Amino acid sequence: MSNKSPYEILGVPRNATSEQIRRAYLLKVKEIHPDNFDQVKQRARWELANEQLKEINQAYTILKDEESRANYDRGAPTDSPPPRRQRSPDWDIKLGKLKAGMAWYANLPKSVQDRILERTAGTEKNQSSIPLAGIGKNYFFLVLLLAWFFVLINGGGRTRGQAVPLDC
Repeated sequence: MSNKSPYEILGVPRNATSEQIRRAYLLKVKEIHPDNFDQVKQRARWELANEQLKEINQAYTILKDEESRANYDRGAPTDSPPPRRQRSPDWDIKLGKLKAGMAWYANLPKSVQDRILERTAGTEKNQSSIPLAGIGKNYFFLVLLLAWFFVLINGGGRTRGQAVPLDC
């Protein structure tokens, strides 16, 4: 954190209420949030906003809790809370839990394992090709089905209300 006090960073007086501190924090965050700047076109401003946001978050962490605020006002060292440990995305896999869309590599068929190895090695030639065996039958069935619906809708070529003669 910089040499400024948390009160100076948030722009609040020392006797500010918790609600005033929260409002000042929200206004500062809204004002300098990195999402307000283009990461590519405004790179320097984006990086500065990230640093300022870290500083504002640390100041708010000290002042939002009455106990840590009292400790800061007494001059006690303020240990910033330890950073939250990000949970590894494969943490559940290490524990043996699979999520939807996941499979154990060893349980996959050999052909799938080989394709995965080819893709990761970059040696697969037709990564985007889809086998089209039997697709002609599907189109034929679709045309036949559409023709049947057409016949049903149009009444088989008869006009409505017309009697059909029966040959007996």
